[in-house]
Amino acid sequence: MKTNTPIKIPENYNFGDVFTDHMIEMDYEEGEWGAIVIKPYGPITIEPSNCALHYGQSVFEGQKAYKVGDNINIFRPKDNLARLNKSQERMCIPKFTDEDLDKIFNGLLMLLRLDRNWVPEEPSALYIRHFTFATENFVGLRPSKTYKTMIILTPVPPYLNGFAPTKLWVPDHYTRASIGGVGEAKTSGNYAPTLMPVEEAHDKGYSNCLFLRDGGIITECAAANIFFVIRNKIITPKLDGTILHGITRDSVIKLAKLNSMDVEEKIITINDLMFEAYHGKLQEIFMCGTAACVIPVSELLYGDKIIKPIYDIGIKTKFMYEELTDIQYSRTEDTFGWVYKIL
Repeated sequence: MKTNTPIKIPENYNFGDVFTDHMIEMDYEEGEWGAIVIKPYGPITIEPSNCALHYGQSVFEGQKAYKVGDNINIFRPKDNLARLNKSQERMCIPKFTDEDLDKIFNGLLMLLRLDRNWVPEEPSALYIRHFTFATENFVGLRPSKTYKTMIILTPVPPYLNGFAPTKLWVPDHYTRASIGGVGEAKTSGNYAPTLMPVEEAHDKGYSNCLFLRDGGIITECAAANIFFVIRNKIITPKLDGTILHGITRDSVIKLAKLNSMDVEEKIITINDLMFEAYHGKLQEIFMCGTAACVIPVSELLYGDKIIKPIYDIGIKTKFMYEELTDIQYSRTEDTFGWVYKIL
């Protein structure tokens, strides 16, 4: 159903505060996912006893659509759907069947074609927020019997300051996730606990946090994965159940290997990092994610210690940013078949 009252597209907007004319809904009832419905963007009705509000059965995904001439590119859309399915499984939400995934993907293509005028020029993009939540009305600790999945769209400027060096605080008394928890699921409950430490980071003059788990083991940022270049090797924390399986993280690793760069997933502690920095071997740091793409990190604050890489923006960081954005905007060959083009 197409809207009769289209929204005037604003010239200026912040990240995630303006939404396009239409959205997608799909409901799970009586043991199966139903039909895709495209309707005008607007409020949904829930009762105060909605169990997702009380017990957090909710997951989401984020990806972007890019304007390329008169066409639209979306980056690794089916990988995002697969990750959403994995998150749903961990949160006891019914998974989508292959048929459901096809319906959702085709619905997304229809939604993007319908709201294609909202896709902004580079370096901005159209952020695609897909989310699933419990809809049964009860107060009790058990899985819901009904669910809703939705897709909304929002034009977004570059995250933080775009491709400009940023600084991270490393708190020693907060953690994002622990072994055996839900750190690898993209569930809303993983993000609320980061709000207080990120606010504290802002008070200290830092843009975000890099979190540790037991033993000072480095995990990830509040909403991005982390990479280090040490002794010319690209290193990122090993996936251990506490770290999100980032689509951009995976893309960086694959691009590094394709270009014969030395890359390793390993456990790395904050003490390891300080040792390498002290001996002048920490060359680069960068964070990455759908919102961030690739952002160079020029400084970490841990306790009263400043940890700085040799380069604010290193060669490998710059390469990854340029290579990813060139693929997303079809300026270079897409060797992996990551980009889906909407004509």
